[in-house]
Amino acid sequence: PLGKNKTQSMASHVVRDSLKWKSKDADTIDLMHEVAPELVDAHVGLGEGRDDARLRIKLGRCVKRLRHTWPSGVILSCLLCREEARPIGVEEAVEEEIFWGGGLGSGDREMCESLASAVRRFGVQDCWQWKPLLNGKEVMVALDIKGGPGLGAAMDACFDYQLVNPSAARDDVLEWLKAKFEAGAIQDGSYANEL
Repeated sequence: PLGKNKTQSMASHVVRDSLKWKSKDADTIDLMHEVAPELVDAHVGLGEGRDDARLRIKLGRCVKRLRHTWPSGVILSCLLCREEARPIGVEEAVEEEIFWGGGLGSGDREMCESLASAVRRFGVQDCWQWKPLLNGKEVMVALDIKGGPGLGAAMDACFDYQLVNPSAARDDVLEWLKAKFEAGAIQDGSYANEL
């Protein structure tokens, strides 16, 4: 049970309190709802014919967060685009037209197949299991930084590099990371254009 003054999503409430599933399952449902907009955005990118580093990174990050439940996350993201999933009180003219029946131009099945196919084509379907090319200590030494947000941004950048260059060696990412960090590209995310 949740403590006093804590809130939970309706989906989490149904899973945890009505179905009496494990708390872990309720947390997974919430995570799927969090990741769904990113998957929808990736689908739009695929529909526009994009097949670039940013799209590979977006899908890889989604898979990394969802881990082995990514196929279920893909299905949920497709279902959340249906008109029937529009939240109560959200008007039809809302800016997020991409959700709730607007802008996708394909059915649920086609969207699911498109996303799943892209994840597999990019080879990121098991990226949450990949061993990082550099660990945190190696990154701190290489960049002469201490832990904190800078380290987190650098570790994320290393993972992004690995998503785009899955056969890269440790020295490749180390050289790339030093150059991008010195140029300030790690902090502002502009490195994704040059992966």
